[in-house]
Amino acid sequence: MSIRERLEASGVLCKPKITLLATVSAAAGFLLAPHGGGGSLAVLVAGVVLLAGGSCALNHYTDRNLDRLMPRTWSRPLPAGRIRPCAALLFSLALAAAGLCLLLRESRTAALLGAGAVFWYNCFYTYLKRRSPFAAVPGGVAGALGPAIGWAAAGGGLPGMELMTVCSLLFLWQVPHSWLLALQCGREYERAGIPSVTALLGRKQLARVLFAWISAAALNCLLIPLFASASSPLLRFLFPVVAGGLLLQGVRLFRGGGAVYRTAFRGINFSMVQVLSLIILEKSGALGGVERAVHAYLYGA
Repeated sequence: MSIRERLEASGVLCKPKITLLATVSAAAGFLLAPHGGGGSLAVLVAGVVLLAGGSCALNHYTDRNLDRLMPRTWSRPLPAGRIRPCAALLFSLALAAAGLCLLLRESRTAALLGAGAVFWYNCFYTYLKRRSPFAAVPGGVAGALGPAIGWAAAGGGLPGMELMTVCSLLFLWQVPHSWLLALQCGREYERAGIPSVTALLGRKQLARVLFAWISAAALNCLLIPLFASASSPLLRFLFPVVAGGLLLQGVRLFRGGGAVYRTAFRGINFSMVQVLSLIILEKSGALGGVERAVHAYLYGA
């Protein structure tokens, strides 16, 4: 196996999409904070990238036997034999330890929250998903901690409503994210011995439950600019647009069919990226620059 192939397999272990979302959410929490301690955004980003990548690699290790049983996952590096389990374990622990060291440099609270997220995801959630079809509900706590890690790294002090609304949005999003996957791959889960919510609820029933979750997320989305002291008129316009897009995905679920499930899955994921990106753009001042450029183009300098 060439060095390039090993690097590519190691990158797959880190689940780049999940790692990126965790990093962006932490950066959003950092910029939302009142910066009581004035931490470093660059150090936070590096720490979360390493910690999230290590956590995802550890999840590949703990799930390697299950991954061999499902067509969706049997081409992953461990079940495919491209990386040995002991090498994957050492790689994951090294990344996570490096990430925690960087977070500890910024804030003990941030490091503690990061360690808690890794434990919740790889121990509690990984154990529970083998025994309960509703594991995604408590499991969503791990993904909701990203903004709190950024907030703590910035010295934000006690959580404010602006942080709580972003964390709660990420929590609400993760249940539809997981159960839409179950609607597409529920039979694979069941054959692998993983309890699937589709075995308990019919597809129409589950679509109604998901509509309620997605509607709650859309409502939560509208609260973010209210509590985050959004000064940008453009932001106050764009958040309702994103919330409307989320709600549209929930409505589409009533129609059923595999294509709708895939579309809704991609749609809600894109909405989360939009929300976090808007927070970062507004709090970093970049969105104000866009507004001024648009105003100058429309009305002259």
